[in-house]
Amino acid sequence: MSDYRTCGFESHPRHFMEEALTKREKRELSKEKKAQEEKRQNYSRAFRKMATWIPIVLIVGVIGYGIYGAVTSTSKEGSPSVLSSEISAEDHVKGNPDSDIVIVEYSDFQCPACAYYSGFMKKLLDEKGDEIALVYRHFPLEQIHKNAKVASYAAEAAGSQGKFWEMHDLLFANQSVWENLPDPEKEFTKYAQDLGLNIDQFNTDLKSDETRDRVNNDYRSGIASRVNSTPTFFINGEKIDNPKSYDQLKKLVEDYSP
Repeated sequence: MSDYRTCGFESHPRHFMEEALTKREKRELSKEKKAQEEKRQNYSRAFRKMATWIPIVLIVGVIGYGIYGAVTSTSKEGSPSVLSSEISAEDHVKGNPDSDIVIVEYSDFQCPACAYYSGFMKKLLDEKGDEIALVYRHFPLEQIHKNAKVASYAAEAAGSQGKFWEMHDLLFANQSVWENLPDPEKEFTKYAQDLGLNIDQFNTDLKSDETRDRVNNDYRSGIASRVNSTPTFFINGEKIDNPKSYDQLKKLVEDYSP
């Protein structure tokens, strides 16, 4: 009777196991190599696809950005040139209210540039007051001019007694005096006294909701007209670049003459 041990299984068990294990290892290694090769090929194919699409995406992005820039540029160059709100009875107007040339100024009483341009406007009114109408609208930049808004309130409080433009001139002429005061209202009360105003009424109007609403309405109309700096001027509803000299301003106004 044959014994299974004589067929070589038991006579060389260690050699057989090593040989069998080596074959399995080879099969496993072969499988692993195939898997790695397949993964490498997948990465290669994905990279080639990516390399193909990246230039396309970049081109589309550049084109899209160019279109966006063109659209926003058109919007910035076109729509801000239009005044958002027409002149009304609420506006402060100096000069000839029936003039065909209407200048709307958005201004900040604490703004140094506004004080500078106020000299231009005063001279223009002296020379051409019968030919133009100047409209003043408040645009206090509170973020950088802490006393600008209360100065606007002071001008409106004086305006309630018919002295808006007189207070306007005093505020600009004395800008360096009150601009950094912790409590500029006391200084503004002195100006009201100099103008012969009823001080009790002035102080009441200085803090009234009506005064605040009027200033805020001007500011909102400026935002709607895309005003983003002071002073900003509109002539007959069209936004203009600030003239660098009085002669440029005068020439600009004359160009709008009928």
